[in-house]
Amino acid sequence: MREWHAGGPADPRALGRQSVAGALSPRGAESAAGDGAAGADGSGGSVVMSLSYVTKFTYARKWDRMARTSERGGPQTRARIAEVAARLFQERGFDMVTVAEVAREAGVSSVTVFKHFPQKEDLFLDREVDAVDLLRAAVRDRAPGVDVVASLRDATLRLVEDGHPLSGVDHRSVPFFRTVAGSPALIARARQIAADLQRTLVEELDRDPSFEGDATLLAAFFIAGYGTVMVDTARRLIAGEQLDALVDGHRARFERLFDALRNGVAPAT
Repeated sequence: MREWHAGGPADPRALGRQSVAGALSPRGAESAAGDGAAGADGSGGSVVMSLSYVTKFTYARKWDRMARTSERGGPQTRARIAEVAARLFQERGFDMVTVAEVAREAGVSSVTVFKHFPQKEDLFLDREVDAVDLLRAAVRDRAPGVDVVASLRDATLRLVEDGHPLSGVDHRSVPFFRTVAGSPALIARARQIAADLQRTLVEELDRDPSFEGDATLLAAFFIAGYGTVMVDTARRLIAGEQLDALVDGHRARFERLFDALRNGVAPAT
């Protein structure tokens, strides 16, 4: 079994049934998992997820120059905190890093961190708002005559085609999946987010006068099915399979999911 941080193994099975954990990739993880991040080394030994030394020292110098009394609010501060947190979590493991350490590295106070991220887990699972927006848009903004299942299908497949982090086939997502798999706290938070997304979709469908299906069943099956596809692909990526070899199967499984939704719980309108 490969080990990826001092806190324990990155067992693909650890992803379990956490639903959409793999889908909720953080913006910070995208930056930290770029060209400077190392993937599985294929040797069966340690896999250390970190930025290159040049990038790491650039971050250090940049934040050292920034006064602790600098801007506490705004998107730049939030993005900086998320970027630093993702780097530390991927280097050392989520459970081995404290919020105080993230704050110190980012040049802000712990109070500022919690102002932007109410829970530590939200520092890493930072795409819930994006996922909510996509669900709402799929219901509210669909063209006349387009039913909800078709709109959800189009949105999902568009994410796959674009290699969006929420698609599960972003090439930068492997260190993110590995970090989630190594943390029971992140897995639990991902399950909570999935439940929140399910409730959001139910609420949107209940408000839609043109939807005549079973909102609760459709939302439950869609979120669970999406998560199942995501988790299986994440496990295979963690195990060392190449993303290019998995994309077609990933897309095909989403197609089968929507075939099942179409024939099972959501009549066309």
